[in-house]
Amino acid sequence: MNGSLSLKRYSVRLWTMIFDDDIHYNCKRLDSFNKTFNFIISGRGSGKSTRILKKVLDAYKRDGSVTLWLMRNETQYTDFYVSSFLNHFEQYEGLFTKPSGVYDGDRNTPVVIFAAISTAMAKIKSIQIDKVKFIVFEEFIPNLRLPNQRYQKNEAETLLTVYDTIARNNNYLTKVYWLGNPYQLNNPYFQFFKIDPKKVRENKGKIYIPHPDMAIDYFDTNAEIKALRAETPYARVARLNDEYYRTSFEGDEASPPTCRVMKVKPESARLSMVIKVEGADLMVYTLMNPIADETYKWKIFIYWCEIGRYNGQRVKLAIDLDDFDETSKMMDSRSSERDILTSFITRARSGGYIVDQEATDYYIRSAMAIIR
Repeated sequence: MNGSLSLKRYSVRLWTMIFDDDIHYNCKRLDSFNKTFNFIISGRGSGKSTRILKKVLDAYKRDGSVTLWLMRNETQYTDFYVSSFLNHFEQYEGLFTKPSGVYDGDRNTPVVIFAAISTAMAKIKSIQIDKVKFIVFEEFIPNLRLPNQRYQKNEAETLLTVYDTIARNNNYLTKVYWLGNPYQLNNPYFQFFKIDPKKVRENKGKIYIPHPDMAIDYFDTNAEIKALRAETPYARVARLNDEYYRTSFEGDEASPPTCRVMKVKPESARLSMVIKVEGADLMVYTLMNPIADETYKWKIFIYWCEIGRYNGQRVKLAIDLDDFDETSKMMDSRSSERDILTSFITRARSGGYIVDQEATDYYIRSAMAIIR
């Protein structure tokens, strides 16, 4: 396929037909289940953000519904992001953007309000809350491999509090949409809502209902979109890294679990330390009788267990300032504990460890991002 022709076809297909075609994401199937809390997860370029934006703009034109549009940090609302937010939405006359969101110039009213998780409560105090019918959280799954990409402390709880503040003034008619790429299906939101990542994977391509008020749409990007994108220079370079390409273009999970799960702690396990990561307490055990593992060709010495809140005699060590509080001690970067934990993390990077449940693996990966 001619490169320039492919790029032209992709551009035309993406922007002139995205609202009406049958290859980009359409939230009608998800909305047919009429759930309050909705997760939409796919690879990049599927059109999920554009479709949801069209949905909320249509709702504003129809009945004046306002949307709270969230991202994790205020710095994500760059000048380019704000100025291009309404690109290809020229049919919505009278709307314009500024750093605080989208506004209707004819009515002098907010349409979409930009906020970060940490500032959302302050933002909603300045608006008519009963008009907010949608909360959209874009990029709710960060790429932990990139700098400054981390979940905030108690983030899921914070968002749910924001929702309740708004929804109780709206007869709980407000709906929430989380939009994300599949970097980690094992994430704090799924943990908070007790969603099993394994079942999400098993229901890929379907609408999964883990709770009567919740729906998850985890899907593959359409084959035609993938074929068109595959001919772009970006795709040809991205293909040099298989994992990155599969996540960005195929919609595969970036960090699928590679750990071995053993719900019952081995008898030979001896507690080595307790660390605090992302608000959770992890108990790290050394196995006196290492377990042979055919996959990794060596014996496994480490067992990790997430217990919620540790109340034992051991000193709980925070490995990051965000987790340091009155219940923990900040780990000294030059201490023997740091050296021991570093050795545990080094072994974990190679997959040689056991966990009590898959959810624990998320915290281990978070520790990997801190301990380098």
